[in-house]
Amino acid sequence: MTNQIVNQGQWGICGFVAVLNALHQTGTIKEFGKGLTLEDINKRLGAELVTFLKIIKEENPDIGTEIVKFTQSFGSPYNSYKSIDQLVEKIKQDLINSSILTETIINTPGFGIAMTADAVKLYLEKFANLSIEAKKQLDIGKLSQYKNCVIGLGNDNKLKHWVYIDKEGYLYNWGNKQKDLTELKNYNFIDSVFEIKGVKV
Repeated sequence: MTNQIVNQGQWGICGFVAVLNALHQTGTIKEFGKGLTLEDINKRLGAELVTFLKIIKEENPDIGTEIVKFTQSFGSPYNSYKSIDQLVEKIKQDLINSSILTETIINTPGFGIAMTADAVKLYLEKFANLSIEAKKQLDIGKLSQYKNCVIGLGNDNKLKHWVYIDKEGYLYNWGNKQKDLTELKNYNFIDSVFEIKGVKV
């Protein structure tokens, strides 16, 4: 069932979108960026990605390097991006060269920004201004027990994907909100779990 949540289309930006969906559930997405609503975020996702990457480059270059290397690890075509600047230019050119909304652009595959656990943690705390708790005991067999959490999943001890599970146990994944977690069964490893404790005062 498709629901009105932040949607990544076919772009590989799951870490970024998982945090935005967590932010939406706290009721503070209207304060993200320039007071954008959920509808605005879906329409202007590309512009928000550019803002995030530019700030990372200037204020947290080590995390920027992590993001580039992790993105390259997913192979072609992602290994063609050699710097944060190239990722930014790719998004900007897609926006400049198109007269359509970002929500349509992201349904063109072939672009991704792979977020490491450190990058997601930074985004949660610094950009989303959320208080979090990093869970220490991680068990893929108890995935349904993690509530109001941004979760990094993978296979064979390698991080592959980020999702958000809300307070009621609903999964936010690839533009859908659903109670059934069956579509995550192909993952056999949890890399990270960040529980949302609230908005920083």
